[in-house]
Amino acid sequence: MQRDRQGNSPLGVWIDRPADFIQPPLKTDGSLLSAASPWEEGFMAYSLGMARDFGYDTVSLLQFISKRFINQCLNPGTDHILVEAYRYPTKLTSTGTWIKDWPTNDSEYATLPPHWNLTSENGDHSYGFIFMAAVGMVYPYTDTSTGYSGAEAWNWIRANKPNQSLFSTFSPKWDILPRRK
Repeated sequence: MQRDRQGNSPLGVWIDRPADFIQPPLKTDGSLLSAASPWEEGFMAYSLGMARDFGYDTVSLLQFISKRFINQCLNPGTDHILVEAYRYPTKLTSTGTWIKDWPTNDSEYATLPPHWNLTSENGDHSYGFIFMAAVGMVYPYTDTSTGYSGAEAWNWIRANKPNQSLFSTFSPKWDILPRRK
């Protein structure tokens, strides 16, 4: 997690990226100061979880990064299908500060997805499957600000993410069991 002079992101942003990350599906009208990549943070959460499995103390980092993953699955203030987005908004131009709530987060997308990505997804590479594997790594944690748990998030993503049959027909790479420790 990169330290920001404004403090930690209220939504659990791992790292704030520069303005050139403001790309579709986000609004490109100047309302955003910066953005980030959820799939990159998915790789980070997965890597931290693997390091934890090997005995490294990554718990505080995983607890922080879990906030975004857990809320994207469970918080009613956000469109849950955005777990598959290529980019997500981080800071607003008008205030120069972190986005503070999920409805504001969602309002910075040019359009919200009408449904899950069912056409260009495969079992080897999928933003949604990367997200799902990351949720498996944050399974034991709870977002203390909302009370939502990683276990609940895991149950939600496993029950709702389509195309999981690709794990048996294409590649099992992202069919990760949750880590309960």
